[in-house]
This record gives sequence, structure tokens and C-alpha cells, in this order.
Amino acid sequence: MKQPKRSAQKRITTTSKILRFMRMSRRIPMREAGARNGISYSSINHYEQGRMDISPDRLQQLVESYGYTMQDFDEYKAGKPLPVLSIKD
Repeated sequence: MKQPKRSAQKRITTTSKILRFMRMSRRIPMREAGARNGISYSSINHYEQGRMDISPDRLQQLVESYGYTMQDFDEYKAGKPLPVLSIKD
């Protein structure tokens, strides 16, 4: 039996929520985020929707391209509350 693709499964993680918050808080569209990082906007979407795993190097690249530091990321990961940016969140 064929296993489902990883991209067909959502696993919303703390990391994916933080990445979405960081991008949206700076009002960076997915297409711009992809262009800043040399990847497709669909990859940005997959990272934020938990459909694609993210390497530590790519994580740092994204965080810094959004104007944050890994220290900021680590604080959110440790439990600092994420502000609500929209009703969808």
C-alpha cells in the first residue's frame, strides 16, 4: 500500500505557528517571504501549515529574514504567548 505524501498531512506545530506569526507580524506576503529566501511561496505555506519539515538552517534563515532573531524564536518556543494578529488565528 502506498504511503500518503508528507505534504498531504497537516501537523501544525509550535514552530509552524511561530513562523506564521513572525511573517504576518511584519506584514510580509508569502510570495515575498519565498523570494527573500530563494524558495517558492508554496514552501512557505507548507512550513506554516505543518505539511513540510524544516531544517534548522532554513528555520534560522526564515526567522532572520522576517527581522527576528533565533533568541526571539526560542522565547516563543519556550512559551512566550504569541499575540493574536487576526480573527483566523
